[in-house]
Amino acid sequence: MISPTIPGLSVEDQKLVSDLMAQLAEHSAINRTRREYFEAKQRVRQLGIAIPPQLANFETALGWPYKAVKALASRIRLDGFTLSDGSAADLGVDRIWAENRLGREAHHAHMSALTYGVSFVTVLAGGAGEPDVVIRALSPLNTTAFYDANQRRVKSAITITGEDNGQVTEFILFTDERVLTCRRVDGSWVVEESRTLGRCPVVMLAYDASPEYPFGRSRITQGVMKITDEAIRTSLRMEISAEFYSSPQRYILGADEQAFVGADGRAVDAWSAVTGRVLAMGRDEETGDVPTVGQFQQMTMQPHTDMFRMIAAKFSGETSLPTHTLGLLGEQPDSEEAIKAKYLELAADAEAAHEEFGAAWVSAVRMAVEIASGVPQEDSVFLQSKWRSAMYESKAAAGDFTFKMVQAGVLPPDSDVTLEQLGFDQMTIDRLRADRRRSQASDRLTQLVAAARQANGEAGVTGGDAGAGGAVQAGE
Repeated sequence: MISPTIPGLSVEDQKLVSDLMAQLAEHSAINRTRREYFEAKQRVRQLGIAIPPQLANFETALGWPYKAVKALASRIRLDGFTLSDGSAADLGVDRIWAENRLGREAHHAHMSALTYGVSFVTVLAGGAGEPDVVIRALSPLNTTAFYDANQRRVKSAITITGEDNGQVTEFILFTDERVLTCRRVDGSWVVEESRTLGRCPVVMLAYDASPEYPFGRSRITQGVMKITDEAIRTSLRMEISAEFYSSPQRYILGADEQAFVGADGRAVDAWSAVTGRVLAMGRDEETGDVPTVGQFQQMTMQPHTDMFRMIAAKFSGETSLPTHTLGLLGEQPDSEEAIKAKYLELAADAEAAHEEFGAAWVSAVRMAVEIASGVPQEDSVFLQSKWRSAMYESKAAAGDFTFKMVQAGVLPPDSDVTLEQLGFDQMTIDRLRADRRRSQASDRLTQLVAAARQANGEAGVTGGDAGAGGAVQAGE
């Protein structure tokens, strides 16, 4: 990727564009490779031993790398934001969530982060016809950034938004001071500039990051790719063996050559000789012997299936996926506790990602709140991300545990935390909270009406007594 020269950009900005594009080009090859494995489009190198030359281009597919990403992403579900003392709705977070469909956008960002090791999210003021704040996930296939480890945030980023025959025609540069949109129009570059909040409006979601891997590590590791290649080669051998299995090898002893010549005088091809419904041969003219027809002992598919199971076990160890999710069925169904135990390691990986991704999402939403309100919100410092449980629990088990916690006085019965423990998502909790408010308001209104009626009744009795007494006194 060649960095374009943009007239009007400062020397510092031009160098920043070049450095960022060079970093993007440096990682493009491995990112494309992982994408091919994710989509089951990779070309597998054959060993040239078991596969006949005429079948060297025969392809088979295996979706295990996608399964490795999807299975974990389905357990990393952002469920909203909370404040330690108050409601995130007071900061307008609920509106930002709804307008940006943030639950769905977060899932997209998580899928990219698990596929490539990192993904990016940008937070910008919306334009005409857009929400006040736009939060978008950006793919690492066309986006990269420079990360400040001391401040623990992105200090600059670039995303390629347009290409033509490998030439960049549009990109956006994000810095702490401004956002520059550069696009090529009629052969000339046009630059549009907008100001920021004083920090780069891009956050980075890195999965399994470390000082050695600040941009995270992909779920599609070298081990996953090599094991997948091994499984595909085994699957290909199974396919070819199945073809021979369906057409067993036969032999004929003492046959005359004329038995394999057709009516047109041409030799019958091997396939027609094997699959023909009727095989007619005469006696040998010299000896009078009848040709002997036999069949070689049929091969078995068992060695291939055993090897495939072994490879699936290796993949399971690499990704923490139970083998039954890879298409291998057990002899008998597992109990609920056994199934839960098989997913413990995967759930632990998901819970670790909650902390890694949560900090990034809090940063993004804090920027969104400031853009929407126009001023910094001090309470946003205490904003925290909320996640659905990574370990799937049955409704009965969750209800029993929560009921015991309420009985013990640990959880108040009318708390939102209690509803979360029961497994309700944020939308359901909001609806229950609204129903609770309406019910309380209705009960309060009923109490006020009853109190007013009681007060009016007591006032009427007192007034009547006074009138009667007055009348008696007057009569006297």
